[in-house]
Amino acid sequence: MFAKIMKHDFKTTSRPLGLVWGLSTLAVIGIIIMIWLLPQSLGTAIGRSTGNIVAVAGISASLVVTVLMYYQSMYGNTAFFIHMIPVRGRVIVSAKTIFYLGVWLSAIIVALIQIILVNVNIMLKGGMSTGDIWAAFQSVFSQINGTILTTAICVMVLLLLSYILWWEFVVTVGNRPEFVRFGKLGGLAVVAVLTWLVQQLLTVALIFFVPGIIYLELTAGGIPEQWSFDATARIPFSVSADFGNQPLLPIGVLILIPLAIVFFWWFTARSVERATALQ
Repeated sequence: MFAKIMKHDFKTTSRPLGLVWGLSTLAVIGIIIMIWLLPQSLGTAIGRSTGNIVAVAGISASLVVTVLMYYQSMYGNTAFFIHMIPVRGRVIVSAKTIFYLGVWLSAIIVALIQIILVNVNIMLKGGMSTGDIWAAFQSVFSQINGTILTTAICVMVLLLLSYILWWEFVVTVGNRPEFVRFGKLGGLAVVAVLTWLVQQLLTVALIFFVPGIIYLELTAGGIPEQWSFDATARIPFSVSADFGNQPLLPIGVLILIPLAIVFFWWFTARSVERATALQ
């Protein structure tokens, strides 16, 4: 049943996602052509800015598609298919969450490839050879600390997971009987605002009252070289400390991410099982 739910989501999202990624790729091809037709300085400036805009727009559109598809499959015209499957709500929520996480990661990878293609063509137009470009990429990657990169990727995945579960929570709880009375969009808005406020208050509280800061030491080129941990420092009191321009990450923020994931998943699954009323 787990695989069947994911297969159903793939069928319903493949066409709109294919359209989004196809249009963004066509836009990138147009940008590359523009880079070669315009003078170098103008092509570089316009190419980089428009390339970044197209990449971000592709990611944003992909996120919108997943939210709409979740709403449609859970509370729209095709909702009966999902809710007639003889499985518990936690299975439905877990399958959809994993599928959407794969979609979001794929959208980020597509955007990164598009940005790289644009910048490679800018460098080629500037007179660099493919060997020089490859050497430049190798130089950058050689400065990256593997542990920091792995940790950053894991934190990014957890953040994406928390965001996905948050809007699944908003859509699901916003369609509970006690919130439906505010209207289709009103209930979602109320839940979204309330959860956002609670998260902000918890974040501030954890930053202020939970000691511990992770700070990164950067190379001359701004690439993270290594990280250090101060178990006693706190953000409000470390502003005047000698951290320089090093990026700081409070431990309290890292604590909130897994807590949010567990809570949003549990309450969303509970709401699907006990408070779903289709009309």
